[in-house]
Amino acid sequence: MAYQRIGLVLALCAGLVAIVAAQASTSSDELALVAQPKPEFPKHELTRGREGWVVLSFTVGKDGSVTNPSIDESSGSDAFNQAALDAVSKWRYEPGVEKTESVQLNFVYERKLANVSRKFFTRIEKIHKEIDKGNLDDAQVKLDKMRGDDDLNAFELAYTYIAEGRIAAERGDPAGHLECFRKAILNEGRWLSRNDYLKLLNAVVVLEIQQEDYSSALRDYALLTETGPGREMAGNLEEPIRAIEAIVENKGEVSPPYIAANKEVLIRHEGRRAGGPRPEQRPSSANEPPPRPAAEPTTPNR
Repeated sequence: MAYQRIGLVLALCAGLVAIVAAQASTSSDELALVAQPKPEFPKHELTRGREGWVVLSFTVGKDGSVTNPSIDESSGSDAFNQAALDAVSKWRYEPGVEKTESVQLNFVYERKLANVSRKFFTRIEKIHKEIDKGNLDDAQVKLDKMRGDDDLNAFELAYTYIAEGRIAAERGDPAGHLECFRKAILNEGRWLSRNDYLKLLNAVVVLEIQQEDYSSALRDYALLTETGPGREMAGNLEEPIRAIEAIVENKGEVSPPYIAANKEVLIRHEGRRAGGPRPEQRPSSANEPPPRPAAEPTTPNR
């Protein structure tokens, strides 16, 4: 069926890039929270069976109060955005120096099926066909229209970022490519199939090596090789990773790996979602052909 092509998106992508984003960070100058009320899971979104995420920034004053919270990125839900803003405005830190902070809030509930429609798969397939033919402007127009016309959920939005990342790559924009795929794999790839998540994670290590983001490459390689399928995918990465480890050991301090925000917060609804239509299951990619290999990483100069 047409909608099954989405599972083959990765097979269409030469030089994919992505990372596991939004890992909670700790540092010596991290501000201590003394009050952190979590957002309420919006009932309207729960009834619709929707999950989402919000990344926002704010200023922590000398007295520990939070001011000027603003949305940096989100899955697009006004309800999630407002819930995040309302909650973070009430946070309190230990008094100290004024500082800018950022946080990612993930709204999730217990689920077994991905809420992605067949209509969405048909439309995103057409966008990938335009990219295959080199019609990048047409592909971007269709992508923007789909985001503007449809109230996309977090699962669907993740796959639009894969398409947008492909467009950026074809335009010769590696930074934009990376940015889009980082958004696609927010919250440890929750809004992608596990197989697609691992494929993207493997590809990002390649791209991070090529872009000399060594600390991110080492972190993501470690995440990738935690599982058997991931270790199998990462077989050709061992040599460059060992070279990077030697570089890091010799040079000592390196820049920290990329994270989407200083802090990550999970807002989980513990019960089953209330009412709403039964979500459709995303097609399994277990029996699909293997993806087109990403560009081979070059072994870094020691």
